[in-house]
Amino acid sequence: MLFPKKHLLAAAALSMLLAGCQGSLAYELLQAAKPDTTPSAEQIQSMKPVVQAMQQLPSDAELATRKMQPRKWGSYAGSFPNSPMMWVTDRPFNTPEEAAADALKQCRLEGGEKGGKTCQTVVIYSNLCLAVAKGDKSKPFNALGYGPTHQFATTVALANCQHSGGKNCQVVSAATPLCATPCNLIADSSCRYEKPAYIFPGKNGNRMKEMPSFSGKMGG
Repeated sequence: MLFPKKHLLAAAALSMLLAGCQGSLAYELLQAAKPDTTPSAEQIQSMKPVVQAMQQLPSDAELATRKMQPRKWGSYAGSFPNSPMMWVTDRPFNTPEEAAADALKQCRLEGGEKGGKTCQTVVIYSNLCLAVAKGDKSKPFNALGYGPTHQFATTVALANCQHSGGKNCQVVSAATPLCATPCNLIADSSCRYEKPAYIFPGKNGNRMKEMPSFSGKMGG
């Protein structure tokens, strides 16, 4: 799947979101949870939909009664600087290698004579859904969201857009939420899996790193 055709996704923005860097909504939520931190009125307003969505997630006690499911994986591939587009897996895979290979295959097939020759894996992710929202500041921009379900990811994407000062924020219809999860944590009462994680090829010894989780231990 080419992701997205009309709304280009910057690799730097994806990296910031997955890493939970300062400035992202995930980072701000974690900071706000600390007892010595008081979020601003604007931060509170943008967080409200996400906090409400978090209240629908199963508790750690409930998750502890469920059977742990194996990790699932997705991946993005790009052909920089020849093309600003990115390609993404449209179904979950059992291993990071399988996910990376699928995204690279799409990039090489659809990247054109020039772009297809320089395809490389941008990021490999696990046990999460991704969504994109668009908004306006001085110019149009994209905001990303992640979470355990399609709906949760879109809620976070919209909130992240508003949190970044965006106006007229709306979900990008051409970029449906992309999930690499073994099951639906909310709808499936037997669903449990480890924390979301990511791998940036060539960094951290290609080791998997866990990322901020909206549901505490996320079952892990």
